[in-house]
Amino acid sequence: MEQSVFEKYAMAYVECVDSYEKSIEELETLISALKAEKEFESVLASPKISKSNKKKMLWNILNQFNDDSLIKFSNVIIDNSRERYICEIYEKTLDYLYDKVGVKRGYLFSASKLSDREVADIELALSKKLIARVKLKQKVDPSLIGGIKIALDDKVYDASLKTKLNDLKKHLLGGTLNEN
Repeated sequence: MEQSVFEKYAMAYVECVDSYEKSIEELETLISALKAEKEFESVLASPKISKSNKKKMLWNILNQFNDDSLIKFSNVIIDNSRERYICEIYEKTLDYLYDKVGVKRGYLFSASKLSDREVADIELALSKKLIARVKLKQKVDPSLIGGIKIALDDKVYDASLKTKLNDLKKHLLGGTLNEN
């Protein structure tokens, strides 16, 4: 599905919310819950389940937030038969909300899971460098061997061992090795 469709939903929702911070917190919790239950996404995407039943199932989750705008937003997604993309739409909405509060969102890739403290330290260092608040979502990529890689906006900051080894390989094969 085209990204622009996700953006239209996201922009419409962001214009309706009362509190960006509250909406960010709710959407993060909701996305985590939906992703933790892989079956839920496939149930939402199933053509065998009626839209009204899908709304009821989603309402059972959304009701805890006591946020009518989030419930209405989710119902519109289902009414327009976009429920199979609901997590992507929520993610895009989260991007817009973070943008409204001046936070840059990105991904932090590492060979193994980093501690919350390590992630916070990296976010702080990037925030200082970019003069903007940074929020990173951690993803484990064992192929990196070691080090980290950060994808933020349209840039990739790569300090992974895999890249350093590839650079060394290119350097050695290119015959430009400096002998000191």
